[in-house]
Amino acid sequence: MVWFLKEMMWYFVPMQIAHLMLYVVAAAILLCLKPFIHIEVMPVLFLGLCLSVALPLFGSIAHALWSKYVFGVYYWAPDYAIDFTPYFPIKGSQVDLVFGDQKGYFLKGDLLTLRLIWGGVALIVWLSSFCSVYFLKRFISRDK
Repeated sequence: MVWFLKEMMWYFVPMQIAHLMLYVVAAAILLCLKPFIHIEVMPVLFLGLCLSVALPLFGSIAHALWSKYVFGVYYWAPDYAIDFTPYFPIKGSQVDLVFGDQKGYFLKGDLLTLRLIWGGVALIVWLSSFCSVYFLKRFISRDK
């Protein structure tokens, strides 16, 4: 269990920092454009903040599961850090990387197999993130 939490944090901390930085930039732009657009800005900002927390959270769970069940089973790479992100599919250069005298290789399947696994996991991460934000929005609006 400690290993799983460590893997989650290895992904969650840098991704959360990146998401919050992007959120601050997007929020500043949206607030600057507020006089020119005719939408309610605060609900959009709130949903953006919720998504900025949900994506790294579900992504960190997926990264830990990827580290346990995909890395070392379907491929091996000498400098494994974060191979799963829900934004970009795994590349062949991540597997075939040469690091010192070690070289990565496929254990089962090929790059297509890895990308299909990545696609399924990324789809679950995105759906989980959007559904959690949707249900949070419904829960909050129901309390009013």
